[in-house]
Amino acid sequence: MPLVRATLDPQGIARTRGAMSATLDELEAAVRDLLDWQSRVRRQPLLYAGVALAAGFVIAGGPKRGLKHGYWLLRPSAKRKAQANRYLLHLQETLDQTLGGLPMSVAEQARDLRLTINRTDPRAMSEGTIVIERKGSAFENLAGKAIEVAAGTAAGLITKRLLDEMNGGSGR
Repeated sequence: MPLVRATLDPQGIARTRGAMSATLDELEAAVRDLLDWQSRVRRQPLLYAGVALAAGFVIAGGPKRGLKHGYWLLRPSAKRKAQANRYLLHLQETLDQTLGGLPMSVAEQARDLRLTINRTDPRAMSEGTIVIERKGSAFENLAGKAIEVAAGTAAGLITKRLLDEMNGGSGR
């Protein structure tokens, strides 16, 4: 393979160096413009103020928190009830967790306290019992109603037949 000698052209090198320098200067100016956020804010202050306000609103809890606190301003009693419910729920959970490791007499007192909490719980029924119902699908609800109607009808027919038999069998 023959050896090729390259000749150095000082003017070509100078032109290439000049072109590279100009390209680097343009790139530096573009990066500076891209990273100069202060000049962007000065050019469009309302846009960036709105963006900052929206970001702060989302970080602070968003519309859900705003609606909840607005509702609590209108109805302070609702806030007190929510806080009381949260306190009662925490107390119930704490009692349930600690009942197992307590001596028998203390555990009985804790159970009594748990029952007292259940009686004072605003979600509980008047006699102090809490009813927990599983929400069923529409089909399950419809089937349950159909079973209730069928059972009621069967109970009615059986009752009628027994009464007829007691009265002398005159119902046939």
